[in-house]
Amino acid sequence: MFEAMWKSAEYARARLGGTLVNEQGLPAMREDYLHQIQEMEDRLSEFGFKAGEDVVAFLF
Repeated sequence: MFEAMWKSAEYARARLGGTLVNEQGLPAMREDYLHQIQEMEDRLSEFGFKAGEDVVAFLF
């Protein structure tokens, strides 16, 4: 799902011009978001949750 969202954002950026930025206003890096996703998956698995399970979506 992340890949589809990233590709959509990149498409819009390319069509409209400009730069994708992160929460701090710095250029957004795909690898940074993938790292954050992996950290969250690791934290959830420590508590016995499997990434993608329906119950995980209700936590957020």
